[in-house]
Amino acid sequence: MKKNIVSSNTEQEDFKLNSENELAKTLGSILERLTEIETTKAVSVQPNITSEKIYYPAPKEEKGCCCFEIILYRARVLVAQGGAGSIEPSDGGGPLNSNMELIFGATADGFSAAYPGVASYVSMSENGGWLVFNQKIALVEGNQSIAVSASAREIEATILESKAGKGEFGNSETAYMNLTCDCQVMPVQLEVQLSGGSINKRGLVLVELTAKKVCCPCC
Repeated sequence: MKKNIVSSNTEQEDFKLNSENELAKTLGSILERLTEIETTKAVSVQPNITSEKIYYPAPKEEKGCCCFEIILYRARVLVAQGGAGSIEPSDGGGPLNSNMELIFGATADGFSAAYPGVASYVSMSENGGWLVFNQKIALVEGNQSIAVSASAREIEATILESKAGKGEFGNSETAYMNLTCDCQVMPVQLEVQLSGGSINKRGLVLVELTAKKVCCPCC
């Protein structure tokens, strides 16, 4: 009888040991599975983060990263019309009037402006040098080339002039202004030959357009 009791105790101990081993294996499997899940999550998330860092396009410098004000800056008379012996001596330095009465215009990228305006004029002489207007023509985007041109109209401001002569008009040739955001833009000078009306010489004026770099309206 005592032998049977010892055998029964041994079986119970073996059963207990086997149960503990099975529990340990089960817990080990659970822990291993949890580790696999966490590793899978880490692996699946990481490429997305890396992908965003690699494939998001870097900002590129667009045409409108800067803007320019195109300005009808100044003008001068190179050759006065008329003069002694012409039908308009007063516009060429004669005894009655030494100045030409002028209205200037300019275009830039399809925009236009006039100085001092269609209802007024500026008096300029052949020896008077530059007259500064600083008249804004347009606000345009940088990093492009735009077409520019100038015009001038000589009017007859007095009764004597209106009887003795006639107004004149002229246009310059088209030029191009390169608006580079990282470089200073050089002024453009345009010659405007008046259309005639004088016997011995026609008026010739020089117009200068400039570009001033400014902040774009969206900035």
